[in-house]
Amino acid sequence: DRVIVVEGGGSHTQAALLTAASTVAREFRGGPSNPAAYGVAASAQCIVSLARQALGDTDIHTIRLVAALAGASSNEVRSTLAAAIGSAFPAREIRVATDLHALLYANAGDAAGVLVIAGTGAAVLARDIPGNLERTGGWGTLFGDEGSAYAAVKSALRACARAIDGVGMETLLTEALPRAAGLDAFLDFVPWQATADKRVIAGLAPALLLLVAGTFGVALSSPHEALPSPISPSQARDLRGIALEAARSGGGLVVVHPSFETDITWAFRDSGTLIVASRVPEDASIVIWPVTL
Repeated sequence: DRVIVVEGGGSHTQAALLTAASTVAREFRGGPSNPAAYGVAASAQCIVSLARQALGDTDIHTIRLVAALAGASSNEVRSTLAAAIGSAFPAREIRVATDLHALLYANAGDAAGVLVIAGTGAAVLARDIPGNLERTGGWGTLFGDEGSAYAAVKSALRACARAIDGVGMETLLTEALPRAAGLDAFLDFVPWQATADKRVIAGLAPALLLLVAGTFGVALSSPHEALPSPISPSQARDLRGIALEAARSGGGLVVVHPSFETDITWAFRDSGTLIVASRVPEDASIVIWPVTL
């Protein structure tokens, strides 16, 4: 049997067609599909669109579709969403589950393990050796999300506002965060927040991380998903391993800013995957780039 597996949340959704041997035949990526944040109809539309791309010329009536989603914690949401998907994508079988349990099993199997999700939301699921499960977090925007990218950006924006009002410590973020968001000044965040959803706000977290960390970062999957790291020979070798593994799994280019050419490119010699450029090309998958405060 062939299976279309979907994993989705408040930032993005991935769908893959698996063969009978559990190998990935095709994989596609789209927008958010969290039904609690965007509604069942929008979630179903996103999943169906990606599922149709993954399906290709395979007979839809022979396909099983399994969707593991953030925001699908209640039985009512899962059953309603499965029905909505089935009405537009009549697969042989459709199952909707939470992302936590599916991702923990995908990474740990039947063994003990701890899964931590910290993106637009935040939640932890742990399983011990006997198989007992313990969950914490996942409460949503109003009274949860501690440790998430969204919460980090929200705290930073609040700290900037307090600094400007003179009731908090001064911070370079009051000038740097607007630039990261493509705004002229911090005051522009006032109209910006009226249309920025949770995903857009959380999307500033990589820039925030780089701004707080200092000089440069490595972005995995896109120029907007970054990790800080110092430049040293050992770190350059580590970066090579991280970048090449990401490039092999996701495709695309490894791009280095000219200011890091001397320090970093030697570690990628003979890899055939790295280019030096002063602007980030659209097909970049790993970006090593400076951040100026």
